[in-house]
Amino acid sequence: MRSLSASVSTLGLLICMSPAAQAADWLTAPTSLYDWSGTYLGAQVGYGGGSSSVSELDWPAGTLNQGPYSYDTDGFFGGIHAGHNVQSGSFVFGAEADLEYSGIDGTFAFGGGDFYDKHIRWTGSVRGRAGAAFDRVLVYATAGLAFASVNMKAIDTGISEISNTETAFGWTAGAGAEYAFDNLWSTRLEYRYADYGETSVSGSIYGGDFSYPTSNKVHAVRLGVSRKF
Repeated sequence: MRSLSASVSTLGLLICMSPAAQAADWLTAPTSLYDWSGTYLGAQVGYGGGSSSVSELDWPAGTLNQGPYSYDTDGFFGGIHAGHNVQSGSFVFGAEADLEYSGIDGTFAFGGGDFYDKHIRWTGSVRGRAGAAFDRVLVYATAGLAFASVNMKAIDTGISEISNTETAFGWTAGAGAEYAFDNLWSTRLEYRYADYGETSVSGSIYGGDFSYPTSNKVHAVRLGVSRKF
């Protein structure tokens, strides 16, 4: 009789302990983490600008006539991006390319109705990305090749105008953070600096033959959304 009573007591204890054990296992079980690996496609919008410089040179001799002068550029832009990520542990690395239509422009007034105008019409880049993943949050750095189409004009109001469009090449670098709000879609906020090098417009203007080289440097903030495939 005592043996039966002991057995019943042991069985009851095990039954009572079983839910507690299951709860403990559930609390200590590892949580499934988001996987950033894969190919993605997305779109972004942003705002950028900065300080550029322009000089006036005698053309074609290249002798400095005046300057350099600083002027501000700014504007909105938008475009698309595509890339691929590989994840190893918490480390994520990959490559990305983007192409954007740009409204970044600026004007410098020489005085007396003489102006210099610049418009960055489109930009693009091919970059590497590397960062650390914290489940659905990815913090990353990015850097690589950058290029832009730059339209320049020297304007003598009401008299003449010279213009030129160049594709400029340089570099870009920055950092950002991305959040995956489900298994396919993510959103990002990114800062990048780009230096597209120097471009120039030359010709007969302002009563002489001049060349106007300008620097092309842009600080930009982008907000984007991506879909993983």
